Amino acid sequence: MKTLGILGGLMLIAASWTATAADNFSKPYVLPEADRQAIHKVVVEQLSAFAQDNGPAAFAAATPEMQAKYKSPDLFMVVVRIGYKPVYRPRQVAFQQIVDIEGTPVQRLAVVDQDGKEHLALYIMEPQANGDWRIGGCLLVPPDDISI
Repeated sequence: MKTLGILGGLMLIAASWTATAADNFSKPYVLPEADRQAIHKVVVEQLSAFAQDNGPAAFAAATPEMQAKYKSPDLFMVVVRIGYKPVYRPRQVAFQQIVDIEGTPVQRLAVVDQDGKEHLALYIMEPQANGDWRIGGCLLVPPDDISI
């Protein structure tokens, strides 16, 4: 449930962000290199699954809590297609640092959408009991609120 609180908090923060406020989320999250690589891998896997419209693979990258919330890969993909177009069909993606937000690792991605607009995608990452990493949510910061 910690993620839901963080995600809700991030949504409230995003509503009031300015171009310079996005830079406040720049405190690095200290992780071993193996964890950084695992986080990178799971995000790339989900982005690749979106590109192929592979709902089950995209859904598999989400935490069990996110899977319970969306109940099926089909519903998950509908939400992504409608509300997350910049990561669903990005023109360009650049991984940035993993930052610390309230003690949670958040992978920053600079994303250029199909219209050429820049977005900041904040991927909330959660370690699983088996050592894997999963995506606990994604917050998109609109182009008017950031400077990538």
